[in-house]
Amino acid sequence: HMESPRDTLVDAVVVAVAAIFSALYASYFLTIRDVTDVTQLQAFFEMTLFGAALVTLYGSTWLALQTDAAAHLRQRLLWWSGAGAVFLVVVSGSLMVVVSPAPDFEDQLLQLLFSGGFGVSAGLVMGVLEIQGIQQTRARTRADLAARKREEERQRLELLNQYLRHEILNKVQIIEMNADIALRRTDKPMPEYDRLETISQRTGDIGRFVQSIRSILQASDHQPSLEPVALADIITGEAGKVERSFDVRVTVSVPEDIHVEADDLLST
Repeated sequence: HMESPRDTLVDAVVVAVAAIFSALYASYFLTIRDVTDVTQLQAFFEMTLFGAALVTLYGSTWLALQTDAAAHLRQRLLWWSGAGAVFLVVVSGSLMVVVSPAPDFEDQLLQLLFSGGFGVSAGLVMGVLEIQGIQQTRARTRADLAARKREEERQRLELLNQYLRHEILNKVQIIEMNADIALRRTDKPMPEYDRLETISQRTGDIGRFVQSIRSILQASDHQPSLEPVALADIITGEAGKVERSFDVRVTVSVPEDIHVEADDLLST
């Protein structure tokens, strides 16, 4: 799944809104309220409000800019911020009309300004939370689909594996049975005897190998049981099988004292 490129227009709008409210805050507190003289308690208190408003605005703006998502998801930040600002301004204006029909103009302006700024900040935070929720839901959905697909693939492979094991073992048993019958009817000095013996041994090896693979596949947490094995014996035995199967001579040079940690599948 390819995510669409990040929408830089959303970033630009978010930064522009933060800059506009920063300018409005600064204009209000530095001109209308005149909080430059922080020695006065009222000015100090309003300067604190100014700082809190800026921290809230910049914090939510930074959070929105750090949110990485597809363009159509990040556009929700703008909808949420606009909805938050409108909602708090409407609520604040309604309360002013109901509670105090004739409020002081400066206080009214401050209340509306704070309502708009905090509404934008709250909207950005809500937008970020919604985007994260959507991303987490999609991630869980993709994980579930991948797990379901793996399970379906495992079931198909298991059915195929069972079919192949069944067919191979059946055919091997038929070959081995006929080879044994032919061996009993053939004298050992005859050249055909060695061929028949090779067929019987190799079909037995195939059957044992298929059984070993079945045991491994049936154990989901298969841990091989390893033990020291003389490497020279295994190689010499396999070389003998090659000589009998292909009528060739194989030279083996392996130190007798070499041992390896292995299981029954080492020869294969």
